[in-house]
Amino acid sequence: FVTASTGVTGQTDCICPEDSYRDGAACASCNFLMGTVGIGATSAGDCHLTTTAKVTAAGIVSSLALFSLLSCAMWRCMRGRYTKLEKEKRERDVLRITTAMMEADKLGHPMVLCSAKNFVEMGTLHPYEYARDAGKLVVLDTMAKVHDFALKNFIVFISHQWLGWGRPDSELMHYRSMKRAIDRLQHRVKTHLGEGPTPLERMYLWVDFCSISQEHRGMQMLAIASLPVYASVAHAFVIICPEARHQSTGLICNLTTYNMRGWCRAETISKVFGSGLANMFVVDNPEGELIPVTPELLNSSLSMMLFEADFSCCDRGHKSQPYCDKQDLVLPILGMYSKVRRKHGDPEYDYVIKHIEEFKERMFPKRFTFMKDDGQSEERELFGDLVEVMEAHVEVTEAHVENQFSAVHDGPAMRDACVDHIVSL
Repeated sequence: FVTASTGVTGQTDCICPEDSYRDGAACASCNFLMGTVGIGATSAGDCHLTTTAKVTAAGIVSSLALFSLLSCAMWRCMRGRYTKLEKEKRERDVLRITTAMMEADKLGHPMVLCSAKNFVEMGTLHPYEYARDAGKLVVLDTMAKVHDFALKNFIVFISHQWLGWGRPDSELMHYRSMKRAIDRLQHRVKTHLGEGPTPLERMYLWVDFCSISQEHRGMQMLAIASLPVYASVAHAFVIICPEARHQSTGLICNLTTYNMRGWCRAETISKVFGSGLANMFVVDNPEGELIPVTPELLNSSLSMMLFEADFSCCDRGHKSQPYCDKQDLVLPILGMYSKVRRKHGDPEYDYVIKHIEEFKERMFPKRFTFMKDDGQSEERELFGDLVEVMEAHVEVTEAHVENQFSAVHDGPAMRDACVDHIVSL
């Protein structure tokens, strides 16, 4: 207690000090930020907000208001930035898609072929450089030349798993099986060249060891990137997979191990996407027959889950290679798939389209795990949203083409002009 003045005579002259009030026989302090006007308060009702409290409260309210304004401004800014980034990503996706669709029918590297006659006479698998210098090869520099050549000749794509590091077939097991395939194709497969056996001079083979440079890494990579185009334009596709021992690992190689290799699956899926299962065969021994690839065989022994296969770059932990071969295959495979999307209603593609729809997420994974040479790993985008965007793009494009066709009556020339216009966009 305190007194209001000097000369007090009893307890009744004692009063509570400032910022407190009488509570029975004692004084109680006002609540936080509360005070009294002077001394002698007699109840809690005499406690009021202090000037400091009012200033503090006003500051808090102002700060909250400013924070709210800044938050709204930041949200609008971030939302605008996010929308801009999203728009830019979609534009990049559309550009990648249109590029993939246009590149699906272009050569990144010339198509190099060897006549069946020359191939049989060579007696073994010779590398590209030997066959080139010996004048055994035909080089087609453009798709126009490929298509023109294909009208006059029968092109066969030979796919096989190498049986050794650096040498694909040291014991000639694959070469003898390839010769058997040539003989069977010559006498058993009907071609556009007319009745009777196909002349060896008019049958041309694409075989990796003979058709891709083995010494120039730059040419090699360009040719490898063009594999989907090569496989898709061939009249026949033959998988060579006799049971044989790998000369470097000692492991047995056959159709099962062929199917496990990434680039073998890339060739297989390119053929299936490019021309369905027509004239697609397996030869599993040097004296065997052509085994047609049916939906049942494809489903049981030839997986189209390309990005689940084994790639040598992954096996090596991408040593001195900051990218994965899987990433290089995204656009070529996407371009091939865009062609399949246009085959709805074609009986040759009914199974293929159904298979894709059933296993689309596995065939076109959005992301994959990239293994580094130090043992670390990171998640990277593979297809992302490209498949969905491409499907919508194809649907809109086809609808536009149909509308243009129904609106004009000037025949093929006008239709071609419409298509050229859409492609240019």
